[in-house]
Amino acid sequence: MLGTISFLFCAKKIPATVQTAAATSPAPPKEALPPVKLPKEAPKKIPSNVELVGIRRSSCFGSCPVYAAKLYADGRLVWVGKKNTPRIGTYETLVGPQFYQKIRAKANELGIFSLQNNYPTDSNPLVDLPTVTITLRAFAEESTPVKSIANNFGAPKELTEFEQYLDSLLDSLEWKETKN
Repeated sequence: MLGTISFLFCAKKIPATVQTAAATSPAPPKEALPPVKLPKEAPKKIPSNVELVGIRRSSCFGSCPVYAAKLYADGRLVWVGKKNTPRIGTYETLVGPQFYQKIRAKANELGIFSLQNNYPTDSNPLVDLPTVTITLRAFAEESTPVKSIANNFGAPKELTEFEQYLDSLLDSLEWKETKN
């Protein structure tokens, strides 16, 4: 019996014709699965200085908050506040791996990895407005590409919601000022 199945790939349906067995055909015999081959060595740990998530807010012709925050693979979260923020200077805190997983889950939920890299998309920002730059590694692996999105204006609501989500997470943490 021939049938058509549609696969969803990158938001495009791709039809595929498949041969299916008739309902009266006996099931093929089950074959034993080959044994699992274990790696000879443990996977390499991601270096602690690899950035997993970052948010940076630039200045404007007003009282916009100016800061940068970066989450590193070792759980270190570093905040550098420049002006109009509750924390001016360099601050740090430690978070567990679930913090990154929570951010990544929210990014997936909102479709952040499929958004454009610049807003406005014609790359002609308004200089008197701040730019929010988000960097996000899809997986906690050094070789994973980093998604970077710069938002000056005109971004979809999913991106501004993600920016606000990151800000609320950052505001919920206890920070310790560091000396540089």
